[in-house]
Amino acid sequence: MEYEPHAPCEQPVNVLEILNTNRLRSLIELANDNLQSSRPSPGDVGKLVHKYQQAIEAALGRDFTEGEATVTGTAYPAGATEQADGIFFENKILIFCGTSVQAVESGPEVTLEFYEEIEDDDDVNQIETIYYMLPADIDKLEVIPAETLSGILSHHANQSHRLLAYDGFFDAPTRVQHEILSMIISDFNSDTKAYIGEEHLVQATRYMSVYDDMPMSLSDSFFDQTALYPSDRFAPHGTYVGSVFAERCDQPDEGFNSIDQFKLSHGTPCMLLRDDARRATYVVPIDAITEAVVIEDFTQT
Repeated sequence: MEYEPHAPCEQPVNVLEILNTNRLRSLIELANDNLQSSRPSPGDVGKLVHKYQQAIEAALGRDFTEGEATVTGTAYPAGATEQADGIFFENKILIFCGTSVQAVESGPEVTLEFYEEIEDDDDVNQIETIYYMLPADIDKLEVIPAETLSGILSHHANQSHRLLAYDGFFDAPTRVQHEILSMIISDFNSDTKAYIGEEHLVQATRYMSVYDDMPMSLSDSFFDQTALYPSDRFAPHGTYVGSVFAERCDQPDEGFNSIDQFKLSHGTPCMLLRDDARRATYVVPIDAITEAVVIEDFTQT
């Protein structure tokens, strides 16, 4: 299931109460019955899954993919086929990513899918584990939305990384790839629209700067600050006017074959900060931002 970000909820939501409604429970039972009893071909399974994913999301009444979730119950690693493979989690923080279909015992079954929190392995590499849970195996679950600017930035950086790391993105036609990137930008702008027009100062490990009187590509204006002490780094500042994918600015019609082609943005939206005093626009990847501050009555010194 592709991730489709939406504006975060204002209050924590008890998803378990919603999952226990007759409407949703009946819908899940119907989906499972059709998936298992009809023994559809792989192509038909995909169509049925898409149909029921839409129906389940409509029954939920809202999209919970924005939040982190604390869950208690039995979960199964993606690909597990035996109930013995289940793992009991108690108040485990997971990131809810919507409905899915997994092979459960004798056949496919509609499930709820989660990503475990990203952790570091012994080689300090970021890893993640995908789990799924049957509604009946969830004892307690609450989704906690991201509410702060830093939470929104972190959330969208993680979700954008996941979507572009999905093999289907790089297999898709160029037009579809750009539609997905546009969707990511549109939803990020939607979640940060309250901050549009406000002055920001950000601490970032890398950024790009474009000056009105010195037109150049973003790749030529890229500056990596990771080798500098934090006190020696330049902090981009200006009015937040929107966001872009940096790679699309330099190559608007190019397709992508690998995540390595996102050398500037690292596969995340980039905030645009306009500094009229310097006649400059700073393009800052959100995964490079270590601190973002909204400044009231900001004046250039």
